[in-house]
Amino acid sequence: VDAGVIRKFTVKVGVTEGAEAITLLATNPASPTQEVSEKIRQIANVETVYEVTGEYDIVAVISGMSVAEVNECIEKIRRVEGIMKTNTMIVLRS
Repeated sequence: VDAGVIRKFTVKVGVTEGAEAITLLATNPASPTQEVSEKIRQIANVETVYEVTGEYDIVAVISGMSVAEVNECIEKIRRVEGIMKTNTMIVLRS
């Protein structure tokens, strides 16, 4: 941990009920992707944020106890300054 090799510890509980989604996010080129990513990380129910290459700039993994809870999180993400477009996929099976 002190050397920076391990950055985060987490416990992911297997839940038989609930919902998970993967959201692809395109950002405004005038907005620094790193700043937009940090704002998204602060939103409840956002589990993981990746900065990626390609058509989309950011991938957010979201989980909640219901599809409605996941949808509420997606709506918050859409209001983040710098987000231009989203594409969300609900996970059916993992």
